[in-house]
Amino acid sequence: MSKDETLPQENNLDRLTQYNSQRYNSEVQTDVSMLPEKDQAVIKTALNKEWTNPRYKLRWFVGQAQITPFAKMRQYLMEIKSKEESIENMEYEIAKLEVEYDRFKRLSDQANDDLDRRLYDVEKWNAERNVYMSKRRLQDWYLERQTLIDLYNEFMASDEAYLPDGSGRTYMDILNTKEEDVYEAEYWTNRLAKQAATDMLFYGRINGGNMDAILMMPPEQQAETLALTVNYSTKLKSYQTQLEHTANEQLKLGDKTWDDLKSLAQPGGIENKKLVEEKPPVPNGKTVHNFDDNTSKQINNNEQQKDGDLLDNVYPV
Repeated sequence: MSKDETLPQENNLDRLTQYNSQRYNSEVQTDVSMLPEKDQAVIKTALNKEWTNPRYKLRWFVGQAQITPFAKMRQYLMEIKSKEESIENMEYEIAKLEVEYDRFKRLSDQANDDLDRRLYDVEKWNAERNVYMSKRRLQDWYLERQTLIDLYNEFMASDEAYLPDGSGRTYMDILNTKEEDVYEAEYWTNRLAKQAATDMLFYGRINGGNMDAILMMPPEQQAETLALTVNYSTKLKSYQTQLEHTANEQLKLGDKTWDDLKSLAQPGGIENKKLVEEKPPVPNGKTVHNFDDNTSKQINNNEQQKDGDLLDNVYPV
């Protein structure tokens, strides 16, 4: 796959629309005779709502949480494997439940005793109930599996998928080779450095657990990890200080809109907005201030950030 190759068109589809068009819709099976139609509709909506892990969560808290590109790709593959095995087990359970339904139906039809027939009918109903409950879960898993595949394909179509050695190979090319261990070591250097940096920021020192893990590594990797820890903590502290300073300055300026305030937390986009216009006092005696975006100052405007991580520009990963 070349760097210029685009994703297959189907990966850009609205997956929810695609899957909902083929969705298995359940009816409410419990006694709702005491509920008004409006409340019954709420139950049906809850039953048939898709309850997968959202794409946002899978991208930022599953894939992106792995820090390095190699670990991100591997995590997507692990998640796909895990979901596929869950789907296999669920499809087996549904097939077995359908057989159980047919079995209890035949036993009920052939029963001579009324109590036996009633008991078989209850078991038949339970098997049927478990079938549609399992189908509801299964269709959500199909959608989640597809979302993970889409995220993996997006990663492989990006520049992140290529090894930093300039060979043109992707991380897929080194799977099941000894080169994996090189990028495994890089992952732990980055992971422990970030964890230790947050310790430094909030507690002033690296906690025992993270330090113990760092000291388990080879001496040269320990030194690299601690150096990155200092870089990370310094960068975080500087960014936090800039945010606090800007927030304090803006708090002095009076009334502000939400858009004015939320712009403070944009990575690489901290703005010191200055008061450029002060309107006459309003009847209650307060002064209304306006902000002019043309006078805002961009901090770190020339720093290119990687996807979703303020600190990715501290060192190459």
